[in-house]
Amino acid sequence: MIRFLSHSRRADLYQRDPSFFYRCQNLAEALTGLGLEAICHHRTILEKNGAADILVFHRPRATWSWRRWRKRVASTSGRHSVAEVDDLVFDPAMAAHSPAVRNRHKTLWGTRRLFAGNHAALASFKRISTSTEPLAEHVRRCFPGVEAEVFPNCVPGSWRSLPIPSAAPRSRALTYFPGTRGHNADFAMIAGPVRQFLLEHPDWHLLVAGPLDIKLDVPPHQVRRLERVDFDRYHEIVQSGTINLAPLEESPFNRCKSALKIMEAGFFGIPTVATPIPDARRFAGEGVEFATSPNEWLDALRSLASSHLNAMPWRERLRERIVLNASIEKEAARWISWLKGPGVLR
Repeated sequence: MIRFLSHSRRADLYQRDPSFFYRCQNLAEALTGLGLEAICHHRTILEKNGAADILVFHRPRATWSWRRWRKRVASTSGRHSVAEVDDLVFDPAMAAHSPAVRNRHKTLWGTRRLFAGNHAALASFKRISTSTEPLAEHVRRCFPGVEAEVFPNCVPGSWRSLPIPSAAPRSRALTYFPGTRGHNADFAMIAGPVRQFLLEHPDWHLLVAGPLDIKLDVPPHQVRRLERVDFDRYHEIVQSGTINLAPLEESPFNRCKSALKIMEAGFFGIPTVATPIPDARRFAGEGVEFATSPNEWLDALRSLASSHLNAMPWRERLRERIVLNASIEKEAARWISWLKGPGVLR
């Protein structure tokens, strides 16, 4: 049996965490398809029944209960444990680059303390999986001798049966999905180009789903706001877009991030203009425009708006390239092969 364990602060809400879905639930479903027994739950289940061949700890934190588990599992033979981390949240020296600090949602002191706790927990492992190569490089630097392996985020298996939506030319939307707080500075980089594009294209609008503080000097009908939706409905919002936006500030933290927004929109045949972070390069090609300056963002938006966005063959080719480079079935097979070595807890 393989157990994927969430370390969310709210045991009753862990299934709403997109990170846990992509790094654990999506993988667990694919492993089940390979004939393995894989389940997901909150770490508190260990206090009741923690029996498993492999334990996967998603973003472990060095809390009191963690230390209690650490002492117990270290003396239990036959149990293999690995850690999973998908953000640069374990190096106190990088705390100033955290979006929570950059956007003044958390103090630098508190974030350093949080990162130090994450570091202490991850130091218990010999193997750590990550979502991108830049993040794996930080893992290897912070934990010399650890075996860090990259398993990129993949298209949800539950989405594979969903068709590419029919084009709706009357509803032309630029979409931006911040998901969580902490993206004000990211969007601020492109606020100017987006405003200029909307003024030039009065039949287009900006759709923002999630928390974001923005003020665009455009007609009110050209900006629509939606509350953050649970992940089981998220694909419905993604499909409502015409061109997706994925801006990120240049920082060590963002360089380690996954190109989820490109993958999610591209699966439904929707192009994206994005900051060229390293993970985004695996999706490079038609339907993925990279931009680094305001002029490049505006040019990319104009170019896509004038192209054949509604042509189904074009959209199908985009989906095919996304699936080819983000196959959860392929990564699940590689993941289980990676774990066929000796026990992994020190």
